[in-house]
This record gives sequence, C-alpha cells and structure tokens, in this order.
Amino acid sequence: RGVLQGETLTWTTNGVVWTKLPRLGGSYLDSLGEVATVQQLERTITFTSPQGNVSRGQLLSPTTFQEIDGARRQGIISGTSVSFIGGPVWSLIPDLRGGWSAVGFGVPSPANPLPAYAEQSSQFLLLVDQDGSLLTGNLVSPTSARLKRVGTTPSPTIEVAINPQRQLDFGNGLVWGKNRPDGIDAVFADVNIWPFA
Repeated sequence: RGVLQGETLTWTTNGVVWTKLPRLGGSYLDSLGEVATVQQLERTITFTSPQGNVSRGQLLSPTTFQEIDGARRQGIISGTSVSFIGGPVWSLIPDLRGGWSAVGFGVPSPANPLPAYAEQSSQFLLLVDQDGSLLTGNLVSPTSARLKRVGTTPSPTIEVAINPQRQLDFGNGLVWGKNRPDGIDAVFADVNIWPFA
C-alpha cells in the first residue's frame, strides 16, 4: 500500500519514497537554435549534439545526470531544459502537433472558434490556418517561430510567439489555443515508471 502525491509514491508499510523519472526524450534547441536530441530508456540517456557527437549518460536523480562516456560531464534537469555543467544548455522543443482553435482577428468569437491544425517534425512546422491556408517555417526557440504563407508572393515573415499558456500568438490579434486531448489520450500517453527509491 502506498500514497500517491504528485510525482512521488510513498509506501505506507516502510516509508520508502519513489519519485517518477523525468521524461527527457525528444528534440532540443541549443543556444544557437541548432537541434540536439535526447533518447531515454528508463535511467539510461543518449545525447546527440547538433554536431552529431553521441554520448551516453545515466540519471543520478530526477534532477541530475552524469555522462558515462565522452566528456563525462554532469548536468542538471530543470523543467524542460537540460544543462551540462560548464557546457551547453538544451531546451526541449515544444510539441505543437494537433488541433488548435483560432480566436481573435476576424474570428467570430471565443465561444465559436475556428479550427486550425499544426504538423511538426523536430523544429520544422506546417500549419493549416482557420481559412485553410498553409504556413511553413520553423521554431527559432522554444518560445518563438518564423512562418511564411505558402502560395503568396511576396510572403512576409510571420513572427509567432509561443506563450506560457501554450498559445500561438501571431501578433496581430490572432491567437491559437491548443485543443484539449480526449480523456483516453492521457491514459495512453502516461507511462508509469517509478524506479527512484
């Protein structure tokens, strides 16, 4: 028997506390906007730098790791960032895939938003706006993207901010809000791994 609270499970029989592993796998942007990747299998981590250098590491705790080959650097996990001590900081690329709702700037009302859609491969984006028009571009940072409208000449660059509420702000009064996933999506997306004791 145990008590589950947030990211920890406390066993009532012996007081042992387990903390859930952080999920690090994904594509990251370094400070220059270049893509790095992290792969994870439980406590084992594989880092691939933007230059293609590969090193392996191991989680020491839910917030620290150690490379076990390569430069043998230690690092810190903070939110969606991986920081190598004395080295680079990588920030997780946000997952923008899926359905969105457009509100503002000619959209009827927040109560009746128009559908929009985003597809993504690493930092590259393809969006279908509320009018059915295509926009392509890429993430410049985890909080901003640069897009261009397909089929429009000339096509000015559209700077898009990704705000903390996970909204895309096109800067002209148009904001996209992420559609909520179905309840069953959360069930299948949540892998329960509890190996830290």
